[in-house]
Amino acid sequence: MVGPFTPWDVELANNKESFFFAGHYFGLVAPQLYRLCFPLRAVRWLERALLHWRGDQQSLLFDGCASHLSAPWAPRLVSELQAVVRRGRPMVFIVCVREPVSQHLSWWRLEHDSMAFAQHLELGDHYHGPPTRRGYPPATFEDALTLARSTDVGRLWADADSLAADSGSLLRRLPDWALPFPNGQLSAFERFGRYAESVQRWFDFFERDAFVFVNLDELAANPEAVLDRIASRCAAVLGIEPPRRSHHATTLSAGSAVAVEAPVLNASPDLPPALEPHAECLKRLGAHYRPLNEALYRLVGNDLGWHDDPRYPWYTPEA
Repeated sequence: MVGPFTPWDVELANNKESFFFAGHYFGLVAPQLYRLCFPLRAVRWLERALLHWRGDQQSLLFDGCASHLSAPWAPRLVSELQAVVRRGRPMVFIVCVREPVSQHLSWWRLEHDSMAFAQHLELGDHYHGPPTRRGYPPATFEDALTLARSTDVGRLWADADSLAADSGSLLRRLPDWALPFPNGQLSAFERFGRYAESVQRWFDFFERDAFVFVNLDELAANPEAVLDRIASRCAAVLGIEPPRRSHHATTLSAGSAVAVEAPVLNASPDLPPALEPHAECLKRLGAHYRPLNEALYRLVGNDLGWHDDPRYPWYTPEA
């Protein structure tokens, strides 16, 4: 597997996600320029020649960028990519979803860690984004939820839906107010949690058979089964031979096979108590997302089990 180049030197992102269609290349999102994130054809030919790869052993290109699922302009741009740059060659989309309340908590903590680091570097207020942002950054988790559901932020997201409509220009770029999400990432919780709407936006441009849905809980509990499912779908869509289980899929310890564990790469520490949300807030948030989660279950044809999982007590009804 060959991952993309990223302009951000972050250990979690290097050789994994490009951030290209999220606008992190100075806002440039023209599909014709996306190929610059990957090795030249001559480099890949040299790899095959030096390593004596057969035709069925050539490496696959991938881009693992979570921002692309929710960015409203991304599906249209990627459909252009397939039509113009890849000339109709198939692509596989692996959609990893996480229970939305715990996802919000993780994102809230991650963003505050980043802001604390920026303050340590004495960057002033520049890391808050352009001055046109409204009410940003929110002071509390509850404020972030209120901001994400506000009329102003909703209007910005509606405007963002049309940003990819003008095609053809190599200089096509997203405006600053939209990056990386309209009014900033802590204004995006409501859109991040509406998985069914984001997935449907992608379904409007691509066949459903091109998608594999992965529940993060399932990936953590049984990574080998999930990887086998992904590999089988890739083989079916791309028209290649299903890959065989490689020697590194299991490790040997004292003569017995041990299953591979999915690593936790970017778990954020808990915040000071003043910044952590109250249980009542999480309970209300769980009630808000229950019907939205059920819409996702119906769309993908699979109950992901979040509402009955004891790890997510905000879905448990009061006694």
